[in-house]
Amino acid sequence: MCTVVLRVPEPGRGDVRILALRDEDPDRPWRPLGAWWPERPGVRGVLDELAGGAWLAHDDRRLAVLLNRAGGSTAAVPASRGSLVLDSVAGRPLPDPLTTLGFNLVAVDATSVVVTSWESGQPRRVTLTPGTHMIAHDDVDDPHTARVAAWLDAFAATPTEGDTWWEGGSTCSRPPPRSATSTTGRSCGTTARTGSRRRPCWCASRASVQTAQPPRW
Repeated sequence: MCTVVLRVPEPGRGDVRILALRDEDPDRPWRPLGAWWPERPGVRGVLDELAGGAWLAHDDRRLAVLLNRAGGSTAAVPASRGSLVLDSVAGRPLPDPLTTLGFNLVAVDATSVVVTSWESGQPRRVTLTPGTHMIAHDDVDDPHTARVAAWLDAFAATPTEGDTWWEGGSTCSRPPPRSATSTTGRSCGTTARTGSRRRPCWCASRASVQTAQPPRW
Protein backbone atom coordinates (compact mmCIF):
# COMPACT_ATOMS: atom_id res chain seq x y z
CA MET A 1 0.00 0.00 0.00
CA CYS A 2 1.07 3.60 -0.52
CA THR A 3 1.90 5.67 2.55
CA VAL A 4 2.27 9.39 3.29
CA VAL A 5 3.85 10.82 6.44
CA LEU A 6 3.47 14.54 7.16
CA ARG A 7 4.84 16.89 9.76
CA VAL A 8 2.68 19.99 10.05
CA PRO A 9 4.35 22.90 11.89
CA GLU A 10 2.73 25.42 14.16
CA PRO A 11 1.57 28.47 12.15
CA GLY A 12 4.54 30.52 11.01
CA ARG A 13 7.07 27.98 12.30
CA GLY A 14 8.39 26.48 9.06
CA ASP A 15 7.53 24.17 6.22
CA VAL A 16 5.33 21.12 5.96
CA ARG A 17 7.52 18.01 5.62
CA ILE A 18 6.29 15.14 3.46
CA LEU A 19 7.46 11.58 2.97
CA ALA A 20 5.50 9.88 0.18
CA LEU A 21 6.04 6.18 -0.51
CA ARG A 22 4.54 4.50 -3.56
CA ASP A 23 4.84 0.72 -3.23
CA GLU A 24 1.41 -0.50 -4.34
CA ASP A 25 1.23 -2.20 -7.76
CA PRO A 26 4.95 -1.61 -8.47
CA ASP A 27 4.67 -3.11 -11.96
CA ARG A 28 2.26 -0.38 -13.11
CA PRO A 29 4.34 1.83 -15.44
CA TRP A 30 5.16 5.29 -14.11
CA ARG A 31 7.68 8.08 -14.60
CA PRO A 32 9.48 10.02 -11.85
CA LEU A 33 8.90 13.63 -10.94
CA GLY A 34 8.82 15.74 -14.09
CA ALA A 35 6.85 18.19 -16.23
CA TRP A 36 4.78 15.55 -18.04
CA TRP A 37 1.71 17.73 -18.73
CA PRO A 38 2.53 20.52 -21.24
CA GLU A 39 -1.08 21.67 -21.07
CA ARG A 40 -0.47 22.44 -17.36
CA PRO A 41 2.48 24.87 -17.28
CA GLY A 42 4.45 24.82 -14.05
CA VAL A 43 3.10 21.46 -12.89
CA ARG A 44 5.55 18.66 -12.06
CA GLY A 45 4.59 15.25 -10.83
CA VAL A 46 4.89 11.45 -10.86
CA LEU A 47 3.16 10.28 -14.04
CA ASP A 48 0.89 7.25 -14.30
CA GLU A 49 1.71 6.08 -17.82
CA LEU A 50 -1.46 4.00 -18.18
CA ALA A 51 -4.06 6.68 -17.46
CA GLY A 52 -2.01 9.85 -17.91
CA GLY A 53 -2.73 11.27 -14.47
CA ALA A 54 -0.50 11.77 -11.45
CA TRP A 55 0.12 10.00 -8.17
CA LEU A 56 1.81 13.11 -6.78
CA ALA A 57 2.09 16.58 -8.33
CA HIS A 58 2.90 20.18 -7.39
CA ASP A 59 3.27 23.69 -8.71
CA ASP A 60 4.56 26.78 -6.86
CA ARG A 61 1.34 27.09 -4.82
CA ARG A 62 0.04 23.60 -4.08
CA LEU A 63 1.05 19.96 -3.72
CA ALA A 64 -1.26 16.94 -3.89
CA VAL A 65 -0.76 13.21 -3.48
CA LEU A 66 -3.34 10.43 -3.70
CA LEU A 67 -3.71 7.10 -1.91
CA ASN A 68 -6.20 4.40 -2.82
CA ARG A 69 -8.85 3.20 -0.40
CA ALA A 70 -11.76 0.77 -0.60
CA GLY A 71 -15.15 1.65 -2.04
CA GLY A 72 -16.04 4.22 -4.65
CA SER A 73 -17.91 4.06 -7.91
CA THR A 74 -19.63 0.85 -8.98
CA ALA A 75 -19.32 1.77 -12.67
CA ALA A 76 -17.99 -0.94 -14.98
CA VAL A 77 -15.08 1.36 -15.91
CA PRO A 78 -14.43 3.90 -13.10
CA ALA A 79 -12.67 7.14 -13.95
CA SER A 80 -8.97 7.41 -13.18
CA ARG A 81 -8.09 8.87 -9.79
CA GLY A 82 -4.93 10.47 -11.20
CA SER A 83 -6.89 13.40 -12.59
CA LEU A 84 -7.95 14.32 -9.04
CA VAL A 85 -4.34 15.09 -8.15
CA LEU A 86 -3.85 17.40 -11.12
CA ASP A 87 -7.18 19.13 -10.48
CA SER A 88 -6.26 19.64 -6.83
CA VAL A 89 -2.99 21.32 -7.78
CA ALA A 90 -4.98 23.55 -10.15
CA GLY A 91 -7.34 24.52 -7.32
CA ARG A 92 -10.36 22.85 -8.90
CA PRO A 93 -13.10 21.21 -6.80
CA LEU A 94 -13.79 17.50 -6.89
CA PRO A 95 -16.10 16.31 -9.69
CA ASP A 96 -19.75 15.95 -8.73
CA PRO A 97 -20.69 13.18 -8.92
CA LEU A 98 -17.47 11.28 -8.26
CA THR A 99 -16.97 8.33 -10.62
CA THR A 100 -13.61 7.00 -9.40
CA LEU A 101 -12.78 4.27 -6.92
CA GLY A 102 -12.20 5.26 -3.30
CA PHE A 103 -9.31 7.54 -2.34
CA ASN A 104 -7.51 9.67 0.20
CA LEU A 105 -6.38 12.95 -1.40
CA VAL A 106 -3.75 14.94 0.52
CA ALA A 107 -3.63 18.62 -0.49
CA VAL A 108 -1.01 21.08 0.80
CA ASP A 109 -0.93 24.83 0.25
CA ALA A 110 0.59 27.82 2.00
CA THR A 111 -1.90 27.78 4.86
CA SER A 112 -3.17 24.23 5.40
CA VAL A 113 -2.95 20.48 4.86
CA VAL A 114 -6.33 18.93 4.03
CA VAL A 115 -7.10 15.24 3.55
CA THR A 116 -10.22 14.42 1.54
CA SER A 117 -11.46 10.83 1.86
CA TRP A 118 -14.16 9.16 -0.19
CA GLU A 119 -15.53 5.67 -0.45
CA SER A 120 -19.24 6.45 -0.98
CA GLY A 121 -21.75 9.21 -0.27
CA GLN A 122 -20.25 12.63 0.44
CA PRO A 123 -16.46 13.17 0.64
CA ARG A 124 -15.06 13.78 4.12
CA ARG A 125 -12.45 16.51 4.70
CA VAL A 126 -10.03 16.77 7.60
CA THR A 127 -7.66 19.70 8.15
CA LEU A 128 -4.53 18.39 9.85
CA THR A 129 -3.47 19.96 13.11
CA PRO A 130 0.20 20.73 13.90
CA GLY A 131 2.16 17.57 14.57
CA THR A 132 3.15 14.36 12.79
CA HIS A 133 0.52 12.44 10.83
CA MET A 134 0.48 9.25 8.80
CA ILE A 135 -2.03 7.91 6.28
CA ALA A 136 -2.29 4.87 4.04
CA HIS A 137 -5.52 3.23 2.83
CA ASP A 138 -7.64 4.11 5.86
CA ASP A 139 -8.20 7.31 7.84
CA VAL A 140 -5.48 9.70 9.01
CA ASP A 141 -3.55 8.31 12.01
CA ASP A 142 -5.82 5.25 12.07
CA PRO A 143 -4.38 2.88 14.72
CA HIS A 144 -5.96 -0.07 12.90
CA THR A 145 -3.65 0.53 9.92
CA ALA A 146 -0.63 -1.69 10.52
CA ARG A 147 1.90 0.83 9.24
CA VAL A 148 0.45 3.62 11.33
CA ALA A 149 0.46 1.49 14.47
CA ALA A 150 4.03 0.38 13.83
CA TRP A 151 5.62 3.66 12.75
CA LEU A 152 3.71 6.81 13.65
CA ASP A 153 5.27 7.27 17.09
CA ALA A 154 8.75 6.62 15.68
CA PHE A 155 8.30 9.20 12.95
CA ALA A 156 6.95 11.69 15.48
CA ALA A 157 10.13 11.25 17.54
CA THR A 158 12.46 11.61 14.53
CA PRO A 159 13.96 15.12 14.02
CA THR A 160 13.71 16.96 10.71
CA GLU A 161 16.10 19.82 11.44
CA GLY A 162 19.06 20.79 9.28
CA ASP A 163 19.84 21.00 5.59
CA THR A 164 20.24 17.21 5.24
CA TRP A 165 17.37 16.16 7.47
CA TRP A 166 16.09 13.70 4.84
CA GLU A 167 19.22 11.53 5.04
CA GLY A 168 18.61 10.37 8.60
CA GLY A 169 22.23 9.34 9.14
CA SER A 170 23.03 5.65 8.86
CA THR A 171 19.36 4.67 9.07
CA CYS A 172 18.94 5.27 5.30
CA SER A 173 21.86 3.13 4.18
CA ARG A 174 19.98 0.30 2.50
CA PRO A 175 19.04 0.48 -1.19
CA PRO A 176 15.46 1.74 -1.62
CA PRO A 177 12.74 -0.26 -3.38
CA ARG A 178 12.45 0.36 -7.12
CA SER A 179 8.91 1.69 -6.81
CA ALA A 180 9.42 4.18 -3.99
CA THR A 181 9.59 7.82 -4.98
CA SER A 182 9.88 10.96 -2.90
CA THR A 183 8.65 14.44 -3.67
CA THR A 184 12.12 15.28 -4.96
CA GLY A 185 12.17 12.50 -7.54
CA ARG A 186 14.83 10.72 -5.48
CA SER A 187 14.19 7.24 -4.14
CA CYS A 188 12.55 7.11 -0.77
CA GLY A 189 13.85 5.28 2.29
CA THR A 190 12.99 1.68 3.02
CA THR A 191 13.07 2.26 6.77
CA ALA A 192 9.47 3.49 6.60
CA ARG A 193 8.34 0.01 5.58
CA THR A 194 6.75 -2.31 8.12
CA GLY A 195 9.18 -5.09 7.24
CA SER A 196 11.97 -3.26 9.07
CA ARG A 197 12.12 -2.33 12.74
CA ARG A 198 14.91 0.19 12.30
CA ARG A 199 14.43 3.83 13.23
CA PRO A 200 12.63 5.59 10.36
CA CYS A 201 14.16 8.42 8.39
CA TRP A 202 12.62 11.44 6.75
CA CYS A 203 13.81 11.14 3.18
CA ALA A 204 11.35 13.23 1.20
CA SER A 205 11.61 16.97 0.85
CA ARG A 206 10.17 20.00 2.54
CA ALA A 207 6.96 21.17 0.91
CA SER A 208 7.32 24.90 1.05
CA VAL A 209 4.28 25.97 -0.89
CA GLN A 210 4.14 29.70 -0.54
CA THR A 211 2.34 32.10 -2.81
CA ALA A 212 4.64 33.59 -5.48
CA GLN A 213 7.63 31.51 -4.26
CA PRO A 214 8.71 28.13 -5.67
CA PRO A 215 8.76 25.13 -3.31
CA ARG A 216 12.15 24.16 -1.92
CA TRP A 217 12.41 20.54 -2.94
